[in-house]
Amino acid sequence: MLTENHSIQIERFIQETFPEVYIVDLFWKEGSTPQIILRVDRDGGIDMGTCTTISRKLKFWLSEQELIEDNYRLEVSSPGVGVPLKLQRQYANNIGRTLSVTLINGSTTEGKLNQVAEDHIALAQQSTVKKKKNDLPEPDLILPFDQIKEAKVIIVF
Repeated sequence: MLTENHSIQIERFIQETFPEVYIVDLFWKEGSTPQIILRVDRDGGIDMGTCTTISRKLKFWLSEQELIEDNYRLEVSSPGVGVPLKLQRQYANNIGRTLSVTLINGSTTEGKLNQVAEDHIALAQQSTVKKKKNDLPEPDLILPFDQIKEAKVIIVF
């Protein structure tokens, strides 16, 4: 089982070994073969090769430290599409992409992420009205972080 102390030690190991990487999620998932699931990212995005390197080094370090006695499986990956954004840092990686944002009041909106500030994001509003050549663009919708319940990247084809 992954205790809070284990999580702290794993986070410290990741930060010291891979300073450009930040942890989005770290949790233990029960099952016939329990799993340690680690979701990582870095500014500009993370690739499969980096996740593989982190996995190998972390697995070796966990074995060396003898932190977890039970058999387990280790899964290291990026948060992936469809997984809600959890950290403000993740928003910056997604500027230019379309987000679906649910606010704490229950309302939902979609729009292209144009800006990330310290306390809010700015979404380009998607108008359903056909625009004329000389129409001014709609102003961005400003959404404070403290009002966002969940935000997900929407893949547009």
